[in-house]
Amino acid sequence: MKQKTGIILVGLFIVVAIIFISTKGEPSLAYIPNASDGTISVIDIIKQQETKTIKAGDGTHGLELSPDGKFLYASNRSSNDLVKLNLENYEITKRVVTGETANHVSYVPGDDKLYVTKKIPMIYR
Repeated sequence: MKQKTGIILVGLFIVVAIIFISTKGEPSLAYIPNASDGTISVIDIIKQQETKTIKAGDGTHGLELSPDGKFLYASNRSSNDLVKLNLENYEITKRVVTGETANHVSYVPGDDKLYVTKKIPMIYR
């Protein structure tokens, strides 16, 4: 029963992530972090297929779109960094060392700062 509940919760999380992320950026795309191999899957939600896999670091965990939808930020728990990914060409344009265990990344509406949660929080401009 525990395993079935876990699978249902993971599935629900993925659906919520797809809906949340796809409504902020390109309407037909979702970006899914894959902590096990440090990649980001680009999913075409209309065709229901993966269109690209991007190596972001080690232990890719948190994702956040820039307010203008041109960049995707990814926190990497194992490589202890944050990457900025250009969504036009899917190239990493910046990598910042965060220290131990970068978990989640988020903008606060109306703010120009990017927040990363980890053992000791950091703010990037």
